[in-house]
Amino acid sequence: MRLANVERLRVFAMLEIVRYHDHGDRLAWVGGLGLPTFLLLTNLFNCTLTKKRGPGKFMQDKRERLVVPWIFWSLFYGAWVVWGAIRHQQPVSDALSWDMILAGTSSHLWFVPFAFASAGLVAGAQHVTRSLPDRATGYVALAIGAAVLIFLGHLPERDYAAPIPQWLLSTPSAFFGFAMGRLVIADGPQFRVRTAIPVALGALAIALYCALVFPSFLMQRYSTSILLVLAVLLIPGKSERVSTFLSPLLFGIYLVHHFIADRVLSHVPGVAGTPWLFLVDFIVTIFVVRALKETPLKRFI
Repeated sequence: MRLANVERLRVFAMLEIVRYHDHGDRLAWVGGLGLPTFLLLTNLFNCTLTKKRGPGKFMQDKRERLVVPWIFWSLFYGAWVVWGAIRHQQPVSDALSWDMILAGTSSHLWFVPFAFASAGLVAGAQHVTRSLPDRATGYVALAIGAAVLIFLGHLPERDYAAPIPQWLLSTPSAFFGFAMGRLVIADGPQFRVRTAIPVALGALAIALYCALVFPSFLMQRYSTSILLVLAVLLIPGKSERVSTFLSPLLFGIYLVHHFIADRVLSHVPGVAGTPWLFLVDFIVTIFVVRALKETPLKRFI
């Protein structure tokens, strides 16, 4: 299932992610929705693709799609970390640490091992529950996801080492994405309003709880992201060239944009330090990734 509006939402979510990485803040009005929205859609597709391909073939594809690029880009960014330490006459041992295996040699690489782990969780859940009714399984998974989200939303703030905060933030997406995937499977080619209504009511209840009882940015982000995903599943849209062109490049954009911003654009007068750095970064990275896809490096993006 590849709906045009779903692809547009994925592109917009990636743009918001790039904004956060480049500026440390978020897009106005949609701040914080990029990552949970992208993860929800990713795990939704993880569920439907597991049903289509089977867990073995699906996880084999994920190993090629995630683990191989993860190793390559960890070494790539790690080389820059080592070079920076040597250039500043610092011990290399101070620049590298064991937690970089999951946290990443660049701050954004934590996403890749999480994406692989959540894919395995969703694929396993799909395989174990494959004989159960899709709709009922989806709603039960939504309830479990809501419980996990509320629990995490009430955790006291602590200064955890990376990637623990990122993984905690992203964990609900595995439950919600699996749930949405089962509901999509239950409805077939066209997602139905009657399926969406209970999901929307649950998301609105969480949002209302955040507004009136216990403010939580985490719960707010997920409740709004769920409503966005429901909207693009329900509203038909026609494919157009921009989103069709960008969609296959999104993972590569995620992997490469940090290098473009930090190592290239940071030295360009009139771009570094401007409010539009993220937009220039996004556009430049699009063309870099597209060019890389015409080389042997395509397997790493």
